[in-house]
Amino acid sequence: MDRILTIIIPAYNMEKYLDRCLSSLVVDKELMPLFEVLVINDGSKDKTSVIAHDFEQKYPQTFRTIDKENGHYGSCVNRGLAEARGTFVKILDADDAFSNRFEDYLNFLNNNKIREDADLILSDVLVVNDSGKIVNSFLYSQFNEKSDFSGLTSSDNSNWIIHGITYRTRLLIKMNYIQTEGIHYTDAEWSFKPLIHVRAIYKFANGALYLYTEGREGQSMSQTVRKKNLWMESMVIENLVRYYETSIRIIDNSTAFDFMRNRLLNLIQSLYQINLLAYYEKGDDLSVLRSFDTNLKSYSDELYSITNKYSTKILGLSFSPIKSFRENKKELHTIQSIYRFADGMNNLLLKFKIRIKHTPNAFEGVVDNESSQG
Repeated sequence: MDRILTIIIPAYNMEKYLDRCLSSLVVDKELMPLFEVLVINDGSKDKTSVIAHDFEQKYPQTFRTIDKENGHYGSCVNRGLAEARGTFVKILDADDAFSNRFEDYLNFLNNNKIREDADLILSDVLVVNDSGKIVNSFLYSQFNEKSDFSGLTSSDNSNWIIHGITYRTRLLIKMNYIQTEGIHYTDAEWSFKPLIHVRAIYKFANGALYLYTEGREGQSMSQTVRKKNLWMESMVIENLVRYYETSIRIIDNSTAFDFMRNRLLNLIQSLYQINLLAYYEKGDDLSVLRSFDTNLKSYSDELYSITNKYSTKILGLSFSPIKSFRENKKELHTIQSIYRFADGMNNLLLKFKIRIKHTPNAFEGVVDNESSQG
């Protein structure tokens, strides 16, 4: 490994965004040799490859384009990791970008202490719209020295997304990390499975690094796409539950165990909440969710029992949507109606910078561009 950082960019039909993405990585010429950018063109049918190769020609010491047949997001991550030469590795989706803090981040990684010790680096994320306006943020705890998972908070756990994470490359290679291919939402694996091996965590505290673009047409986190692909998201979380039961329970890293269990519970609860409250329409087929529910009980009595106790407050009233769903209670429809009303009121009141208390953000725990969709 001869670089401090490898940036893997999965890209499928991203001609609209890729130039902005790659331009955000062009820094002072003295810093360009410190890192490498691997654009994994996943069988794009537009000018994605042309744009990527153009940057490769302009900055051959830093940018490299790998053209491959379409295999979805996981296949791009796996190919990039196999090619990575950096001490650290980070994923940047092709419709996103880095902020003007990138040069500071490179210098941070190149510090001897970080370079020799860090397993994982956290950096803040800003959510922006197509116009570049900041609409949300994912911020992590500040700490000057290294930490482990005991130094993180429940807020960190809720904000835990792929865009805020950088790993030591050798950690992933040593554990033979392979991401599931052929489906969406596998970023949850990247932000979960390696944590079992993480000991030293550092925080980049000099501003937000990642700019996540919200609202792109066809984005896998849009309501329409996500409902259609519920089976994919369910499959990914089921795989994580099995991983939890077979691998995580035997680890000696107790702080990682607690954090990972709570992280998995957040993902599970979010899956139910979104499909029972945020996305549900009368007449929707919930058979995929019921199958997931049956499998969850089969794989983990512990997680099933904990989620059965999950409750949420809407307009000051406490409800248990998961338990109601499992018991086929008619009150679930009432909960859905109240949630929709509260959410509609929130959208109206937010214009006046007022927020009423109701169910947490439906995207809590899962944010995924999947810019290699095929």
